[in-house]
Amino acid sequence: MSSRPRASYVVQLVGRRDVGGEMTLFAFDVPGVLRESYTTPGQYSYFTLIGEAGYFVLGSREKRSPWEILLRRGGAAADLLIRAPVGTNVAATPAIGAGFPVDRARGEDAIVVVTAGAMAAARAVVARRIEDGDGARTRLVVGARAIGSVPLTDEIDAMRTAGVRVRIVLSGADAPLHYDRGYVQHVLEHEWCARPWVFVAGAPDMVDGVRQASVALGAEAERVVSNA
Repeated sequence: MSSRPRASYVVQLVGRRDVGGEMTLFAFDVPGVLRESYTTPGQYSYFTLIGEAGYFVLGSREKRSPWEILLRRGGAAADLLIRAPVGTNVAATPAIGAGFPVDRARGEDAIVVVTAGAMAAARAVVARRIEDGDGARTRLVVGARAIGSVPLTDEIDAMRTAGVRVRIVLSGADAPLHYDRGYVQHVLEHEWCARPWVFVAGAPDMVDGVRQASVALGAEAERVVSNA
């Protein structure tokens, strides 16, 4: 993801909402060529945002508009978009990357492991799993420093209602006692099941830790997938 893709298209900011955890969800109306390029949860796009640019994971469902991305306030791109009027045009490339093999995992158990900042990936994957009838075979593990850092808590509650088992792990010293403490890889054994898929998104050291923990628990390496 180090080189900038060349092809880009005009997309329009059509909405935004505060989703907690100091994060904002932005929605962009996209042309048909972009809708069709997004085929798999976990893919991302290169956005050029009013002078700022970067790769952002798509947090919405595939082959649909609007595209949604989740950004933490205080970042240059997020702050620019918060100030931009609805209707502002920016540029985005077609969806990039292989994403997560949700089609191969259909009907099987999957553990989705993310940091709070990577909830866009979890949002897309879990929504697809629920739509495919696999909500009850899905476990979501979210790592954050503090409970106030977790975005989309209303949607996480809806995931629970749909049968998804959710575990939130907090690394901060002030974490409430009734939450798991530590890092996501430390609690994987509590969510383990026979021959699961493990879909992981977050910082590289976290991804490596989850991969190592999963293999130690007996996972087949090819069934532990990141979207990087």
